[in-house]
Amino acid sequence: MILVDPQCGVTAFGLAAVLEVLSPGKERDALVLPGGERFELVFASERRGGREVRTASVTGSGTSDRGIAMEEVSAALGEDLASGVLQECRDYLRELAEVYDEAGEASPGGGFWIQSALTALAVFRRMAVPGRTFRSLPAGVGAGMEEDGARVTPLPCPTVLEVARRYAFPVRGLPGTGRRSDAAGLLLLARLSAPVERLPSIVPGRQVYGAGVGGSTVRAMELREAELEEVWLVEAALDDATGEEMGRAIEQIQEAALEAHVVQGIGKKGRPLYLLRALARGDQLEAVLERYFRDTPTIGVRYWPVGRFRMQRAVRDGELLVDGCRLPTRVKISRLGDILKGKAEADDIGRYLRTPKDG
Repeated sequence: MILVDPQCGVTAFGLAAVLEVLSPGKERDALVLPGGERFELVFASERRGGREVRTASVTGSGTSDRGIAMEEVSAALGEDLASGVLQECRDYLRELAEVYDEAGEASPGGGFWIQSALTALAVFRRMAVPGRTFRSLPAGVGAGMEEDGARVTPLPCPTVLEVARRYAFPVRGLPGTGRRSDAAGLLLLARLSAPVERLPSIVPGRQVYGAGVGGSTVRAMELREAELEEVWLVEAALDDATGEEMGRAIEQIQEAALEAHVVQGIGKKGRPLYLLRALARGDQLEAVLERYFRDTPTIGVRYWPVGRFRMQRAVRDGELLVDGCRLPTRVKISRLGDILKGKAEADDIGRYLRTPKDG
């Protein structure tokens, strides 16, 4: 998994640069337009604040800051690209044009900037790795006003806010002058990653930095395979619930969570209480919280992220030997390094514990 940290801003150049380090391409990222102009995305390294930053820029035989039409882009990308990469580039560029239109900002003459097509090509080619996933922290954006000659633009700029609205992507205002993120970069990031509000529990691997020339620096981390799983611990203390209510509550919450359990304790004024806890994935959290309020007397719930490190698990067909009888049963095998555990499935054992009356 790759975790992107765009809290200082994200641009299309910066995103292409970090992916070039993590997944260097064998082919050059280049566009040859129908008129013969050739443009290429080139990468270099420079020192910024004591760290090495990979930078991306465009070189070519023509003017790279002019607009080109979708027809020119499709012809320049060519059909020799993998079909999935080609389709991703086209879909992204079409949506980028929609973002400019929806935000009421003028797109470049002809439809797209050349660098938008080149960075999309670089990013989607390097994304095409089976099993690779991306997550991202909130993106930093500018705050205040940006003056460009006679034009004054409020920050965050409308196109960046439109991307954030479309994908419900969290952004954070940053002090200082200038826009920290551009719509092209944020749209690339939103299309390829799932956002998280805070740094998850991880085992970090490589850490790289990327930027456009003179632009904001974005950080990315390649996480090791032994990454910790981030889950949510949910808890409520109940001193006014009956045993029957708790029995029903734990059944309801267990349906929505990874697990649920009850701990008994003593609360204020010496009252006996139940501490109802649940463990939930991020996509389960909302449903679990709703069950707490719907199925228990509580009026407040605590929850916080925790790391969960699990042994590798697999279920195999096996058998138990009891009084010379072989009883087929599934066995859960758990491994961690040289540690090995095995446990027969309780539901399977239960089938053999029926009384003669049950048949």
